[in-house]
This record gives sequence, C-alpha cells and structure tokens, in this order.
Amino acid sequence: SSLTTMQPASTRAPWAHEPSAVPPAVQGLLLAEARRAAATASSGPLTKRIHDQRSLTRWKHSQAHQSIISFISQLGDAVVGRRLSEPCDERPILASILAEFEAMSEWVDQIPPIQQSMRYGNKAFKTWHERLVERA
Repeated sequence: SSLTTMQPASTRAPWAHEPSAVPPAVQGLLLAEARRAAATASSGPLTKRIHDQRSLTRWKHSQAHQSIISFISQLGDAVVGRRLSEPCDERPILASILAEFEAMSEWVDQIPPIQQSMRYGNKAFKTWHERLVERA
C-alpha cells in the first residue's frame, strides 16, 4: 500500500505497521489456539505457574506468550485505517467469545466488591472466579 493511505504516525497504534487485509493466519488462529489450549488442559488440571519474577520472565519468553502477542498485533494491524462505523463480518467464534466477555462483565455488576481491607485483594473476586470455572 502507498504511503498516502497510511494514517499519520501520531494516530496509529505503536505496534501497527502498514494497513493490510486480515492476514489468513488471524482467521484460523482463534480456533487453532483454542484446540491447542483444550489439548493442553486435558492433560491435567490448570494450575498457577507464575509465582515470582523468574517465572514471569520465563512466561514472557515462552512460545505461548509470543503467540498471544503476535495474535494481538495481527488484530491491531488488521484494523488500522478502519472506522468503528464500518460494517464487518462477525465470525461465529468471535460472537461466542464476545458473548463470554459480556457475561463476565455482567458478573462484575452481580458480584460487587466486599468492603474489607485490601491487603490481598477483594474476596469477591474468588466468587467471580468460581463462576468462571463453573462456566468453563
């Protein structure tokens, strides 16, 4: 694409490059990642694996982290130069993901924060997380 079609650098996301069509990888990435996550999860229960700075650094250098960052970057690239008012095709998988996010957002209203000291976070999050696990 020509430089005249690019947005000025000051209005573009820092990770965005030239506007482009939705990369083919983005179209199937959600499904592929969901299948891979399901296969991994079936090998045992999910557990917390980031406990300290060292495990966080290991996560940031993992292939899974790189895949997520790449996916988010590709999504950003795919919408550069598009207006929110433009019609778009909504894939069924995206519609279901958006519905899940909407449900989780509604739980925030249904499970208000508990008035407590906040040394270790709000205990209402535990209730919210239990609901998430039940729905998963």
